[in-house]
Amino acid sequence: MENNAASRIRLATLLAFLAVAAVASAYLSDVQPLVKAQASGNQQFTYFYEVDEDGNVQVDTRFRDETTQDSSSWVVVPSFTAWQNQTTGLMLAANVQPIITAGATNPFWANYSFAYRPRNGSFDLSITFNVSQYAYIIEPNGFLLSSEIEFNPSARGSLVVVMPSGSSVSRSNVTLIDYTRGGSAAEPPGLSIERQADGTLRIDAQVTSHSRLAVAMTFPGETAETETLTLGRFTSQTPIRYAARTEAILELYNRSYPILRDLFDVDLMKVDFTFFVPTLEQFRSGLGGFVPFTPGGHPGAVNVNMFYFRTTEGFIEIIALHELAHHFLWQVGVTPDKLWVHEGMAQYASIEVAKLLGYRAGAEDQEQMIIGRAQTLGGHFGFVQSWGQGSLPPNIGDYYAAAYMVFKLLGDEYGGIAFYEKAFRAMKAFSDLSDDSAIATALGVAAINTTDVIRQFESWGFVDVIDVSQLEGLLGFAQVLVSGVNPLLQPYKAAAQWLLGLAGTAYDTGHYSNAWAYLITSLFFAENALALTVLTYAGAATIAGAAYWVHVQLSYRRARAPYQPMRPVVHPSMAARFCYRCGTVLPDGAVFCPECGSRRLQSPR
Repeated sequence: MENNAASRIRLATLLAFLAVAAVASAYLSDVQPLVKAQASGNQQFTYFYEVDEDGNVQVDTRFRDETTQDSSSWVVVPSFTAWQNQTTGLMLAANVQPIITAGATNPFWANYSFAYRPRNGSFDLSITFNVSQYAYIIEPNGFLLSSEIEFNPSARGSLVVVMPSGSSVSRSNVTLIDYTRGGSAAEPPGLSIERQADGTLRIDAQVTSHSRLAVAMTFPGETAETETLTLGRFTSQTPIRYAARTEAILELYNRSYPILRDLFDVDLMKVDFTFFVPTLEQFRSGLGGFVPFTPGGHPGAVNVNMFYFRTTEGFIEIIALHELAHHFLWQVGVTPDKLWVHEGMAQYASIEVAKLLGYRAGAEDQEQMIIGRAQTLGGHFGFVQSWGQGSLPPNIGDYYAAAYMVFKLLGDEYGGIAFYEKAFRAMKAFSDLSDDSAIATALGVAAINTTDVIRQFESWGFVDVIDVSQLEGLLGFAQVLVSGVNPLLQPYKAAAQWLLGLAGTAYDTGHYSNAWAYLITSLFFAENALALTVLTYAGAATIAGAAYWVHVQLSYRRARAPYQPMRPVVHPSMAARFCYRCGTVLPDGAVFCPECGSRRLQSPR
């Protein structure tokens, strides 16, 4: 989620919790070739990609080994499309086997192991295939992720990409995703970008034995040729080259609309839809889609990342359904800053609706990936309450996983989509859904067990979540109790009335957690007004008595002090006329004081 970007809020499907490696490579393969590779030291794989103006890509994987000995190697080949191979030399044996990792078969790539005998000191192999719209181009932007680059690690690897005429690529927009180093992304070694005589752009780079190259391109001064498609209440201004794909999403929306309308119990008027081509940053972050919100306004168009057409069936459909669910949640009254509700419920609804529409395999794959991430959280999901109140957290995948699990676990417990149909009807009783207590109470009403639902939220670590229906009853009880407090029990009757007023205002404005805090304090003052008043006055009397006792003690000590006669202040010139000790007037010529016998001081000169 990107918050307050360019004065807009974007509710986004971020697939960061799926790991870029899983999205880009489908499955990390642990290849065990049928034929052991002989490390001749001269094996070289070179990948050639030729991209046309519509994003169609021709891929040619070339292998060369300069040796005079029989040898072998292996490389991955596509299983999602047909491929051809040509050799110079004698192919002794070849086998294609599936790639299986953690019990799952890679749906896109297979291992091709081969043994060969060189001719005239070398052996050459070329494996070619074509994929339509393998690169995505919506002028002025474009994006290409190479095919899976995976081969015998003892060999060297390089890559050549030829971009269409009019394209432009900067070095910062070329990155190698290296799965041998945990999926790290960096500029590939040996990178060069050169304009060819025919206007095409050639990119050369070195690659590792398990990697992919990602390239973000631009087409300066060009704009996509578009057409408008409308199906029901859904409209798209789509590039003509992607009209069929756009129409498929609009058909998905029309098929899902009755289910989502019944689920959320609201209707939508009009929704715009569009595809977008990701930047390298958006690709690496796992951004699947987003819906922009203007503060105080309506949600904008659904934006879906085209790259996810290259994942398993159902993946991009779930992204599209997720973004559509944000429109329904906004119509219900859930504000876009209530992220744990928006993202958690949108993900739950998109997965469950996808299952109903025939995308069960893809939906269950996503479900298991999210559950796997959530298992690392130990059942502590309450941290999502702060989601959206600051900057984007670095562990954003945990937030998506935790929010989803809240709705997943409640749905599993109380009846799935049918349960949430009742919950969203219950939410209509609340004028403001910005307080978590309103959401939790509506879920409790739907479950016909508000107490257990509230306790469940507490067990997940949610704080200040209360039963709003209980709060309403307590407000009525508090009004009777506070009005019955004796007017003489002040200031506690006045404090209870003031706090009760604050509780009522907070309740009316939908701030139920604040209302509960005010109400509990008001009830405390009202129920204990007599005791508090007695303690207050007793305390005041005690303080007054203590002050009086201190005053008496000080007065007594002053009265018991020995008498000291007042000594007049004598000017130095008159010092000889008075006794400096007792102050007696001294007779003229007296040397000693006749009263106390002290010797007379001499007048200064």
